[in-house]
Parts: sequence; structure tokens; C-alpha cells
Amino acid sequence: MITLNQKELGNKAMEETAVKIKDLNFYYRKRLVLEDINLQVPHKSFLAIIGPNGGGKSSLLRLILGLITPFQGEVQVFGQDPRRARELMGYLPQHVSFLHDFPINVEDTVLTGRYQGLFKGYGPEDREAVHQALEMVEMEGLEDRQMGQLSGGQVQRVFLARALVRDPKLLLLDEPMSSVDPQMQFSFYQLLEKLKKKMTIILVTHDVGAVLDQVEHMACLNQRMYYHGQVEGAGEVIEKMYGCPLELVTHGHTPHRVLKEH
Repeated sequence: MITLNQKELGNKAMEETAVKIKDLNFYYRKRLVLEDINLQVPHKSFLAIIGPNGGGKSSLLRLILGLITPFQGEVQVFGQDPRRARELMGYLPQHVSFLHDFPINVEDTVLTGRYQGLFKGYGPEDREAVHQALEMVEMEGLEDRQMGQLSGGQVQRVFLARALVRDPKLLLLDEPMSSVDPQMQFSFYQLLEKLKKKMTIILVTHDVGAVLDQVEHMACLNQRMYYHGQVEGAGEVIEKMYGCPLELVTHGHTPHRVLKEH
């Protein structure tokens, strides 16, 4: 009979839990932003965190990234302090700005995701990682294209490739669909469906209708965590949070849910 020692058990638990948040409170300029947050995200799951603007969604992502620290409680990423686990995470922020006239191409933009310090250059393994990341987001062959010549959806894929170029175990996305059209959104979700087979994905959005048919698990956040579990059980909680009921409709080739008339 094969048994696991304590160290192996610890490593196995670390692999199975991507993010663990316990009794978290966070203040910003003396204002309570997040209150009594408890959340556990299994590895290789796809979680959407939804809620109204100002509900604390982006702050929660920044806490997971270790960019800010909680007033109370703890955050762990694969069993570690987030600041020690940054190499395991990829991040696509809500607003990614660049100068359209700046002469930088797709390859060099993605390559910045491999930056390791002022005096460390890029080697062949970095270029290969860029090629693989662009292949994952279906942008291979456009390495030499100038960023200013890309569509909004293509730009978003390039910055997603930059988030993937370190081969992260956890991918964090903050409102990634805000600047792309509906057809490109559907394509983007198809891409995330492939990526979730090898990593954990946490997607933050306030667009309820766009995510209900795309993700497996959902967390409803508005300062407090009102729900965390399977998508199927979230309907009543969402109705209370947004103050109006939901219904399932089909529009074109993409089924989605929308809010009824208040």
C-alpha cells in the first residue's frame, strides 16, 4: 500500500487549492471595501467574480496578487503568501494602455512579460515562450505586426499572451471584455475554455449576462461575499444583488442570460 508523508500531503493540498482567503477585511482610506471574505478556489477551475461597480472586485484581485495587503485575515496562493507566489500568476488588468504611435511590435510587447531585471537580457528560451504564448491565443504569425495596427480584440489577445508568457498556474482577468465586441467576446471565452484545462482562471466582471453560460463557478461580491458555488445556484442571489430577475434567452448563436425589465 502506498502512503503519503506529511510533506507530500502538503504539496498535494497546495496543488489542489489555488487560492484560499480566510476572514479577510480590507479598508481603503478608512472606508470598508471588503468585509469578512472567505473564499477557496480549487486548482484548474474557472471562477467568475461578479458584482456591481464599486463592490470590491478589483481590490480582491489586487489582494490575491499581493499588490495590497489585507487589514485583517489572510490570503494564500498555492499555500504561499501572494508576494512569494507572483511567478505562479498571470494578470490582465482592466485598463491596458499603450501609445498607438509607439513603434513596438507584437513579439516585443509579449516579451516584456518575461522581464526579470534591468541587467538581464532575453534569451532563446524567452523567444520560444513568446511564440508558444501567441500560439495559445491564436495570434501566431503576427509577431512583426505593429501594435497600433491591431483591432481591439487582437490587442486584448496580445496582452493575454503577455500574461501567459511565464506559463502561470493562476490567471487573473479584470474586466477583460470591456473593450471588445460581442463576437470577439465569444471567441475570447472559447479561448479561456481551452486554457482552464491547464490552469486556474479567475475572471472579474460586472456583466452578469455574459458569463453565466461560460463559467463553472461564481462568486457574488458586493463588499461581502453573498454567494460562492456552482453557477446554477446563483440566480436568486444575483436577483437580490441587482434588484431585478433573470431569464435565459438565446441571441444569434450565443446563448446568454439578460436582465428582465425592472
